[in-house]
Amino acid sequence: MSRDFIPFIDISYDELSSMSINQLEKKITKNIELYFEKISHMSLDEKMKMQEDVKETRKAKFRFSQEITKDISKDRIQLALSQLAKLFQRLDKDIKKK
Repeated sequence: MSRDFIPFIDISYDELSSMSINQLEKKITKNIELYFEKISHMSLDEKMKMQEDVKETRKAKFRFSQEITKDISKDRIQLALSQLAKLFQRLDKDIKKK
């Protein structure tokens, strides 16, 4: 597995693979909450940049890294992807307000 950290959810592939599902969910939720808190203090450009970074993270760390993620159960990957999607949607909502 890999000790590389996945941006925004701030967990490694090792943790994604081996941590209990309850611990994993709590850790991802706690870690991503820090990014949610920052959004209200960010400029429009910063929000747009973060939104692009979240999109790239989903691609690079999950879609294009199937060699690394192939042995991780789908429910664990879906948990991570759903939290990234929530962050992306929150940024999208804030960007559209401007």
